[in-house]
Amino acid sequence: MKKLLVAVAAGVAMGAGLPGVAAADPTVDAAVTAFHNLGLSPLTAMPDNRQVYRTYDDYNTDMQALATANPSLVAYKLAPNKSIEGRDVHYVEITNNVTANDGKPVDYVQGAIHGNESAAAEDSMEFAIDIVNQSKVNPKVAAL
Repeated sequence: MKKLLVAVAAGVAMGAGLPGVAAADPTVDAAVTAFHNLGLSPLTAMPDNRQVYRTYDDYNTDMQALATANPSLVAYKLAPNKSIEGRDVHYVEITNNVTANDGKPVDYVQGAIHGNESAAAEDSMEFAIDIVNQSKVNPKVAAL
């Protein structure tokens, strides 16, 4: 699995198919084909069925809980710099064998870069949860 770094609410809950953009580009076509070959179903709800936006403390608690429940897959980490408001910036790293220093490619996803954009933060957190959930039931996702 490629490493996925999810910052204080990182990603998009992917479920629907990807558009056939740049059909003439073989690299894009190959990536779209690989995505479809994962056999993912569209999401019908948020992965954790949450109904309200999280607070800063909720994100940190949820990221920490995700790491605690999945210690070989998720690591809860602290960024080296604080936010402009002086807050700690936590994130999760998601990959199989998360403790290995293996040089895998990284996909960095960030949400809530602006504090008033709650939906981006939710997308990111839900994406992290979905990746973890999918890796447990879909061997193709776990093998990424």
